[in-house]
Amino acid sequence: MSCVPVEPGGAFIKLNLDNTILRFHAIWLRDDAQDNKTRDPISGQRLIALREIPSETLISDAQVEANGLRDTFEPENKVMCYNFDWLIENN
Repeated sequence: MSCVPVEPGGAFIKLNLDNTILRFHAIWLRDDAQDNKTRDPISGQRLIALREIPSETLISDAQVEANGLRDTFEPENKVMCYNFDWLIENN
């Protein structure tokens, strides 16, 4: 079973995967998003700079789904999904 509480203030989450705690910071997750407005889907090239992500970025919601994690980032109200394998590999 996996669970993922959003820490107070939304600066980071702690993802519990099979009794292993993985910690991810909001700005790091947002910067590494794989959506087509953040990265080119073919080349993987970054399409935005870190300075374009609001410095006050936080996670307002995190949900465990079948194969990954779904986070909502504020103030953009942007929802991103992350595959568990990718999270483990990049932790």
